[in-house]
Amino acid sequence: MPGLNDQIVGPIVGLSARELCPEPLWERVAKIGFENLSAFILREKDLAEEDLLVLAQKVKKAADLAQTRLIINSSLSVAQKVQAFGLHLPFAAYVKRTVLKARDLGLMVGVSIHNWPEAQEATKAAPNYLLLGPIFPTSSKPGHPGVGLEFVKDIKKRLASPLWVIGGIKEENIQATIQAGADKVILRSSLMESADPNTLIQKLTKALARPED
Repeated sequence: MPGLNDQIVGPIVGLSARELCPEPLWERVAKIGFENLSAFILREKDLAEEDLLVLAQKVKKAADLAQTRLIINSSLSVAQKVQAFGLHLPFAAYVKRTVLKARDLGLMVGVSIHNWPEAQEATKAAPNYLLLGPIFPTSSKPGHPGVGLEFVKDIKKRLASPLWVIGGIKEENIQATIQAGADKVILRSSLMESADPNTLIQKLTKALARPED
């Protein structure tokens, strides 16, 4: 049976930001097919758990229709109730026992990291992936220069965990990002704001396939 990471096919993952989306979030997810988006992380930090559950139920239905794996941010309870594929934990919310419990339930588990000490700590629970960012400057993190591709390379040399990355991913840097060692790239603002998200993803996919200069 394929491992959980093997079931996330393709290099591009989406991340929600409903305030940037011109339509209901679940409608956007339904538009984006499995061939374009391999997984979708629902992260709406301002919602109370009961409101997150209502939204997650709608997004899960859309994700199932689009054959996209749904990952819930922070709430193990919501992830269980909607039968999500995975649980993502911000480093500040990372607790080893939560990771272990989620894995016992069959959920994929990821943990956000921003530096080397966090990476070392997060790997103690053997999550399915680490999420590093921001890689490049991005409007969602004003004033942050990004950790850069050399840090991506360094993390991959030191750790065996699959590495997902976020922050400022564009056509002109996606190939170099994957070549630096990223296993997945995550789109947030560009995916939410785009008038044609499928075309956006297809352009990024083509950029990955271009011959190197």
